[in-house]
Amino acid sequence: MLLNNVDAIPHAKVINPKQDRGIAIVGVAVEGVWNYPRFSLSLDEYSLEKQAITGNCWRFNRMSASVSKETNSLQYFAFDLAPGYYTYSPFNLPNPHSEQVQGFHVPAGQITYIGNFIYTENKSIELRRNYPGIEAELKQAYPNIKSTVELAETVLVKRPHLFLCTP
Repeated sequence: MLLNNVDAIPHAKVINPKQDRGIAIVGVAVEGVWNYPRFSLSLDEYSLEKQAITGNCWRFNRMSASVSKETNSLQYFAFDLAPGYYTYSPFNLPNPHSEQVQGFHVPAGQITYIGNFIYTENKSIELRRNYPGIEAELKQAYPNIKSTVELAETVLVKRPHLFLCTP
């Protein structure tokens, strides 16, 4: 059984983060032709010290969001998670040949907007971070928020590698 210490939060329940946890918000949409029923995005917990994702075969902290390929509008997802850094899963890197990718910092006690991840006509994932322009949209999607939503700080991190679990 794979343990994940990241929980999706229903829109109405996004209010305030706990002092020892963070809340991360991501947007996901499909603008290009996607050949599968759903488009999924995963952001994995990342250790700056080890320069690797923190997962193993038993515990693997990650945010996962999925939208129908038929949905043209942006959908938002919120997650309660351990504070720290998160980056693209090795399965959906925007440029799999790049040596570095963006990492996103989610601090404790804060609601953090990471950005909108869009599958484009160019068959790539584009990150759009037009904050504070998106602030009104986030307040509409999450009407019960009682604290300020902050834009995630970014840092370049070493491209994460897959890990393999076998019996």
